[in-house]
Amino acid sequence: MIKFILTFFSILPLRINHFIGAMIGRYLSLTNSDSKKVVSKNIQTCFPDLSDMEQQNLVKRSLIETGKGLSESGFIWFNSFKNNATYITKTTGMAHLKSDLPVILLVPHFGCWEITG
Repeated sequence: MIKFILTFFSILPLRINHFIGAMIGRYLSLTNSDSKKVVSKNIQTCFPDLSDMEQQNLVKRSLIETGKGLSESGFIWFNSFKNNATYITKTTGMAHLKSDLPVILLVPHFGCWEITG
């Protein structure tokens, strides 16, 4: 079932993937899901100075981005790097990678960070 879902997302245009993922995130923001509970607790812990409304908005935005990350996984995993590379519109720090000095690549563990490899 999971492979079917990932394959389904791989054939959709990225814009449609993001739309569906955003809808998944909006749905999660309306439920009392474990994901929402974890995100809410993290936002409360990290941003205690924000108002309740600001925290709720941040929770919703976070869940929307999580949904988009989930939906784009099949797109990224089942398409070629050449195809995926066409979606990279901005890079910074390339001079560091091209230098002879060692470089530590810090990559967040969300979304499709695998494409950095």
